[in-house]
Amino acid sequence: MTTLLSERKASLETRLSHVAGVPVEITFIGGAQISVAAEGDARAALEKIHAFLGGDVTDWSAVFDPSCDYSCAYLTLKGF
Repeated sequence: MTTLLSERKASLETRLSHVAGVPVEITFIGGAQISVAAEGDARAALEKIHAFLGGDVTDWSAVFDPSCDYSCAYLTLKGF
């Protein structure tokens, strides 16, 4: 990953962590699809990100996996 892309990813993670109120990590899946993950049952926190992004998101789904104590939201960004 290039330095510029790494810096932008870190900046976006910082901003979305602030919105969610918990630390989050972003993974680029491909194209306009990304995942946002957080430790514990953070589905309510991830929903804050969904509300923040509003109409710029399609295909939203947030899940909690108790076997690894992690929550993840999968989404597609419109117009990306």
